[in-house]
Amino acid sequence: MQRQKNELVRIQNLLLQPRNNFLVDEEKANDGLNLLEKSAEDISAVGLSKNETPEDENSENIFNEEEINLEINNDTWKPEFDNIMKETNLKILLEMFNDSKSKLRHIVLLQARELLKTKKNTVDEYIEAGFIPVFIECLTSEDTLLQMISLHALVFITSVATFDKKLIVDLNVIPPLILLLGSSNLVNRKRALGCINYLIEANWEYRDECFEMGFLQPFIKINNDDEILAAIVAETICNMCRFKCYPVSVKIAEQLLPILNKLYQSADPEILGNTFRAVFLLSDIFLQQKNIYLFMEYKFFENLLSFLNHTNQKIVYKALPAIIRFTSGTKEQTKLVVDTGVIPILIELIESSDDKIKELSLLALGNIALDKGAHCSQCIEYGLIPKMLKLISEESSPTQLRIKLGLISCLCQSNAYPVSIEIITELLPLLKQFIHHKDVKILRIITLIFYYIVGKRNSQMNQLLIENNIFKEVIPFLHHLDEYVQQYTSRMIINIVFGSPDDLQHVIDCGVIQYMEVLLNHENDEMQSRILFFLRKIMQDNKYVQVVVDANLIPIIIQHIKHENVQIQKNAVWAISNFAMGSKPCHMHHLQTKEFLDSYCHFLYCSETFITKRVLNGIFAILMKSYRNRSETCQKIIDNGGLDKIRDFNRNCTDEEIFLPPFR
Repeated sequence: MQRQKNELVRIQNLLLQPRNNFLVDEEKANDGLNLLEKSAEDISAVGLSKNETPEDENSENIFNEEEINLEINNDTWKPEFDNIMKETNLKILLEMFNDSKSKLRHIVLLQARELLKTKKNTVDEYIEAGFIPVFIECLTSEDTLLQMISLHALVFITSVATFDKKLIVDLNVIPPLILLLGSSNLVNRKRALGCINYLIEANWEYRDECFEMGFLQPFIKINNDDEILAAIVAETICNMCRFKCYPVSVKIAEQLLPILNKLYQSADPEILGNTFRAVFLLSDIFLQQKNIYLFMEYKFFENLLSFLNHTNQKIVYKALPAIIRFTSGTKEQTKLVVDTGVIPILIELIESSDDKIKELSLLALGNIALDKGAHCSQCIEYGLIPKMLKLISEESSPTQLRIKLGLISCLCQSNAYPVSIEIITELLPLLKQFIHHKDVKILRIITLIFYYIVGKRNSQMNQLLIENNIFKEVIPFLHHLDEYVQQYTSRMIINIVFGSPDDLQHVIDCGVIQYMEVLLNHENDEMQSRILFFLRKIMQDNKYVQVVVDANLIPIIIQHIKHENVQIQKNAVWAISNFAMGSKPCHMHHLQTKEFLDSYCHFLYCSETFITKRVLNGIFAILMKSYRNRSETCQKIIDNGGLDKIRDFNRNCTDEEIFLPPFR
């Protein structure tokens, strides 16, 4: 008798257990955007919505205790029950299901689901055994218990990311799932919506198929009637809108707006998090269709800002990432948020005692400053800089410091709305202390900021960097092992050629030329081209030609004329032309070899006139300075066809800027 009671308890537990195991995919459960696990709370503990019928109150108690007792005490099938609960072979279970008396089918299906839940059998094994069609077939059964067990099994199956959902879609699973959205059983409604959500998440075509089969209206009804399913509703909308290349129609999007408006009334942080994300995705759809006014009627952005000052910090934690998502989207989305007055609120929040709120606010402000210079100016006008100076001065972890400095780099980026010289003056002493920071990511941000400052092409700002010995400290980073630090430093140095002669002289005096040889042989073509650009610019001034010669860079530049990268070729040709015009006769031996002249004269045939101009001027300079070898040099030019090309120019060129000297 005691054994029978134990079996009774076991069956009751098995029958009631599904409600607490909505999710089985642990990776999905850990995903911050997946809230299905959160929505699968114990229904009896949470309570029922006001719209549910009394019938729903006992929706999970499929059999009462007396009924189960009667079945267990039925000696005619008790031994078979024991065998079923021990069986692990899916094919045998399938045979039992097809051959058993109706009372045993529940237990067979339950055992099949238990094996799936405990991962004793994989989804592929269920496919091989042919069990998937059984689960789908049971969805249309009049037996509520069979429906419930099958739905639970299908939730497990559809939640597996690696499972090809096409298999069950082709088995026509969508119509019965949609039908079950109207079930009187709350558990079945929840699980049916969960399955559909996973299908929609997997493929936009399955989403559209759901719409074609009439999913939207039952979905809207669930939102209106079942507040307890709000988390799944919010996530399902997110998955509907997640396919940017295949957006939902505006007609469907319009019907989703009232749902989101209702979800905004929730006090659950998880529901709000998915609601905010859905609002972001839908805003993009309405912007693309140039129909944002309908969207704006619901005041989603204004209401989102109200959550930033919510007393529940968990809700603030959800609202701030939503602001970050909007401000990292399109310029139009950023403007919509900024126009609601988010900047002063965020600036206030960076002084929060909560580190997470502070960091998220800084990230959002960084996105705003980065998106448009005008927004950057607003940030400064609202007093951001003094607060940032204070924050940077405080002790911070490397991650916190990266976020703070990242915002400074965003503020410094815009050339259309440059930060003032006064702000740079305040920032430099603080920035300088991080030049040799051990965290390479911080070093990347620091060099990026310096690049932005020099990129303003403002001699006053350059002078500030000189006075603070920034160039002297940073130039060695041209050989830094981190490619980003090296790239940002090189861009900073290159931009100095647009400053004053004194700025350039300072960089030369700091020994920048000694780093050029390695960079000219850098594996990155962009780096090589950048350095060639720098060298050709400085050789426009004759006094730096000797500096380049002394560094033995001319032979390397000549080699780059044959580089496979066209941009590198052009910069090398230009650099050699400037060298030829600014050098002394004693330097001409580099430019008198047949190999060089063949490669150099080849660019007389270049389709770009400005390159042809440089080559013509270079050839003229070479000839004028080749006192001892002029005849030999002339012959080499004649042999490679250079003379014929020059004659063609004499006859056909209409460009008055091209100077064609007498060829002798």
